[in-house]
Amino acid sequence: MVHHVEEEGGAGHGKAVAMTESEKAAMKFQTQCAACHRELDNGWGAPNLSGILGREQVVIRDGKEVRVKVDRDYLINAIMYPHREKPKAFKEGAMPPLGLSKEEVESMVEYILTL
Repeated sequence: MVHHVEEEGGAGHGKAVAMTESEKAAMKFQTQCAACHRELDNGWGAPNLSGILGREQVVIRDGKEVRVKVDRDYLINAIMYPHREKPKAFKEGAMPPLGLSKEEVESMVEYILTL
């Protein structure tokens, strides 16, 4: 969402103001993540991210099953390095690298935590 600021001289003629980091993260999530990370997961796609903070899940790490508790660092690493480990339930899926900077990933994680 781009915000417009009204200038003198009439409605509809304004200059664009940059999106906030939160708005950018929400837009990136909707365009790059939402198709697979749906709220109502029926076993297809990827884990539901709604309420994920603190969730325990089993991941495949180095070929072994490991139980983890999801926190901010886990989410940052999962987005930045999606092939290092996968949730067991979705081990056949492959999340593509998103090519985001660490700052963009951190903003996206903050957005994810609002779901």
